[in-house]
Amino acid sequence: MIRKIILLPIIFTITSCGLNEISEQPTDSPNIRERQIAFKVISGDIKELKDILENDKIIDKEKLKTTSTQLLKHANIPFEYFGENDKGGHSRPNIWTQNDTFIEERNKFIAAVENFNQDIQKEEIEKARTSFGNITTTCKSCHDLFKFKTN
Repeated sequence: MIRKIILLPIIFTITSCGLNEISEQPTDSPNIRERQIAFKVISGDIKELKDILENDKIIDKEKLKTTSTQLLKHANIPFEYFGENDKGGHSRPNIWTQNDTFIEERNKFIAAVENFNQDIQKEEIEKARTSFGNITTTCKSCHDLFKFKTN
């Protein structure tokens, strides 16, 4: 019982500090909404590509090429909405304090998308499966560094 009494205030303090950090992030900026929408579009492209690539029996190469080209076109869009006045949303403040690292992560993602698209356009499906793994790895790396955890 004594442990509970001692630990509860500590747990409350730790969790409320974390929640304050997240809840203090403004989300009313049009640019924040735009980048969130753009990331959802990219996520949709990636899910569609994943579904096609996981099917070993029937690969719709034309759908794969079209969706890969879409992803390539969409890949840079959300990064246009990380201006100095666009802090908030699910983005951690370190995007702006560690901007060189953020740009490196963005560049890794763009390069992975470009490599994947090249493999798809050449119809090198097995090579593209590996390239696709590089896309998801770069997404995770950037999210781990620069995105607040969401439900």
